[in-house]
Amino acid sequence: PLVEALEAAGGVVLGVTNMPEHAAGSHTFNPVFGATHNPHDLGRTAGGSTGGGAAALASGAAWLATGSDLGGSLRNPAAFCS
Repeated sequence: PLVEALEAAGGVVLGVTNMPEHAAGSHTFNPVFGATHNPHDLGRTAGGSTGGGAAALASGAAWLATGSDLGGSLRNPAAFCS
């Protein structure tokens, strides 16, 4: 419903971002897409399940990212990439 609402309001969806397998862990790595690195320090992780969105926001590649905060899934990546 969120994507449809954004598109109905004229928004353009760019794509999806990386997240850990099963949306679990304080890292953004999965066996399909590999790791998402922290844009401020490529030797570090971007954080948990919304790490891809946090990295996109922190690097200026996107101005909006969505996610849920079950278990710190938004707070941890935001702190890792700030």
